[in-house]
Amino acid sequence: MTVTIDASSGARRVARIAAVLGDHGPLGRSLAVVVLVAAWVSTWRPQLDPDAWWHVASGQRLLRAEGLPATEPFSWLTAGAPFVAHSWAWDALLAAADSLAGPTGMSLLGAAVSGLIVAVLFALLTTVAPALPPLARAGAVLVAMVAALPIWAPRAGLWDV
Repeated sequence: MTVTIDASSGARRVARIAAVLGDHGPLGRSLAVVVLVAAWVSTWRPQLDPDAWWHVASGQRLLRAEGLPATEPFSWLTAGAPFVAHSWAWDALLAAADSLAGPTGMSLLGAAVSGLIVAVLFALLTTVAPALPPLARAGAVLVAMVAALPIWAPRAGLWDV
């Protein structure tokens, strides 16, 4: 008894799957959107950054038009030392979110920035690998977001991602 394997049937099956999941396939974009939303939701975190309140206080000073301090304004240990506000824009955004909705507002701000990061990553992958189907690009974004979860929080460093 001889068993023959028809290579063309396997190629046809792969072509049908690619047609369904490809850029113009009925499921490709829909599943990609689901995976991208999962990547975004995986980043939602409560405000747990121990420096959050320092950033809020710094942002409140900016919002009150007190400007950026030249010396350390908060720490008793380093009081009077030169101060560089690396994340002054984030501090102002965080203070505004806190004044509007407290810690929930700060977490929602982090969720909005996470959504922006998911969209930018997907757009970059579309530019770098245009032949890759949308589901594969979305999967790559999901893997990147999950890999970053140990350091993910609604904080200034989020912009560095």
